[in-house]
Amino acid sequence: MEQTSKNVYIIVAVAVIITVIVVGNGVYFWQKSVFEKTTSDLEQQINNLQNQISKLEDEKLELAKLKTDLQLQIINQKKDMNALISPEFPLPPGYKPLSIISPKKGDNLCLGKLHNIEWSGSPGIQSVELMVRQAGATQLYILGSFPVSYNETGEESLKGLYPWKVGTTQGEYGGKLAKELTEGPAYEILVQAIEKSGGTTSRLVSDTSGIFAITNCDG
Repeated sequence: MEQTSKNVYIIVAVAVIITVIVVGNGVYFWQKSVFEKTTSDLEQQINNLQNQISKLEDEKLELAKLKTDLQLQIINQKKDMNALISPEFPLPPGYKPLSIISPKKGDNLCLGKLHNIEWSGSPGIQSVELMVRQAGATQLYILGSFPVSYNETGEESLKGLYPWKVGTTQGEYGGKLAKELTEGPAYEILVQAIEKSGGTTSRLVSDTSGIFAITNCDG
């Protein structure tokens, strides 16, 4: 009887050991599978991040190149504009395609108020470009481009009128952002004529206004 009990204990012990081994192996392989899957997922995420970083670096290089190209375009446009207003390129004697009527020398324009910029043109001129700058400066600010007879009546009289909100501009010549002028004692308007003849378009700087002041009339 005692021997039988010992045999039972041995069988139970062996069964327990076998169960522990089987369960332990199952847990091990399950943990190994989970670990391998987690590792694989992390490696995939790392690869995705590396690809995204590489793509962003390529885009950064493209943006830097685009910025450089735009800066060169702006520089070249400014050079072209400075050449147009340079006395080294005089108009033919006696030929003045455009004349500024207003503002006049000594005028005082109120910042933020409307002032009519007026000009008169010559036959053959299709449109005009208006610009403003501090007197004697090279930096130009664009006011706009208009038909030579731009006015409120629509009359084709080779006379134009643009109601300018004093101080506002479309931005630097060759630039994009709008620019607000500040008070100052010495500004001038430049008008550029655009002439088309025989399929050729010519730009001629025609006239500058007298020096005028911009003041804050409400201050």
